[in-house]
Amino acid sequence: MARIRASSGSLSSTRPLSRALIALAVLLPILAAAQAQPGDYAAAVQDARQAVRVGRFDLAAVAYDRAVGLAKTGPERADALLGKGQILWLVRRYADSLDAYRKAADQPDLAAFQRRAAWQGVVRLAGDAPDLPVAKAAADALAAAPATDVTDADRASVLAHLGDLHLAAGDKTSAIDSWRRLVDLYPQQSAARFASQRLLEIYLAEHHPADVRALLEAVRRVGPSYADDLYLSAMDGLTQSGDAAEAAKLGDDLLAWHPLSPLAWHAAWPAHRKLGDADAFLKRALDAAAKQPGAEQGLAALADTLAVSMAPEDWPPSLALYERLLAADPQTAGRLISLHSPDIAIIAIYFAMVLGIGFYLRRYTKSGKDFFLAGREITAWVAGLSFVSANLGALELMGWA
Repeated sequence: MARIRASSGSLSSTRPLSRALIALAVLLPILAAAQAQPGDYAAAVQDARQAVRVGRFDLAAVAYDRAVGLAKTGPERADALLGKGQILWLVRRYADSLDAYRKAADQPDLAAFQRRAAWQGVVRLAGDAPDLPVAKAAADALAAAPATDVTDADRASVLAHLGDLHLAAGDKTSAIDSWRRLVDLYPQQSAARFASQRLLEIYLAEHHPADVRALLEAVRRVGPSYADDLYLSAMDGLTQSGDAAEAAKLGDDLLAWHPLSPLAWHAAWPAHRKLGDADAFLKRALDAAAKQPGAEQGLAALADTLAVSMAPEDWPPSLALYERLLAADPQTAGRLISLHSPDIAIIAIYFAMVLGIGFYLRRYTKSGKDFFLAGREITAWVAGLSFVSANLGALELMGWA
């Protein structure tokens, strides 16, 4: 009986604590709701961020809409619109995302980072959205963007993307127009190199040598770093397609532009050989080399390339080229094949080191097994370095190339 009374007493003593915990559990949500009323902008933004964290992008978009309506200033409304634009991008509602970013950019009293974020959202839609109408609308909207927020690189990437979308939709004419605008307006941007290559491929595939020449002349006028590569690609494509005459003309243009370029000499040779005037080309080249100091280095590079060719028909022209180089300038032989004092010193030091190591290790080598296996006492890192040094050389790198 005493035990029953003690148990009931302990139970009755715990009841107030249980009631307090239950009351606290009920009151906490009420207090939280009182602190974050539905009409509070900060609460709406917090709800949107919480929905994003749990992956409920639909609820996040609704919460950002509520925040837009509750915002009292332009910067607050811009923050909500930027968040909404990002969410709509993630759920692939590209048109609504563009609308949100454009409204964010139009808000008054924006901070510089907010305005830039809004325009960068438009750039992302214009440069990455797979929907052609949305990408075009975003590209049109960028016309009003300040240069501080949208760079030339951004505008170039947009034009490149529009060209891709037009081509995917089967509108080759619009694709070519977009890429030509890119090359004409922003030739120094990396996207212009891609656009030029795509244009060149189209012109070569459709056998339009006049368009190829117009493209190359437009690129050469502004002189970007990839102009030479574009010339070489065009010459190779024209030669393979059977238009060796046009390829030879382009080669002559490139040589007139860059007479010291070994690549130009090398690229022009196959076109002239296929055209059947290789001897005349070599004679003109030698004449040019005689008038242009340093140009013989390009001819020597061409001769070297033909000399190491696996095709036996390239060896006689290589020998003839060497002979003509020597006949045109006997001093060329000394410049091309002679060694100077630093070269001889480096070679001598190298051989001295190799021989010294050999004589030093000779006393430890008594048999062929010692020579090839070093008594099976080489550690793993030494064997690894030996393997790498034996297998990585000039021949290996040429094979990779």
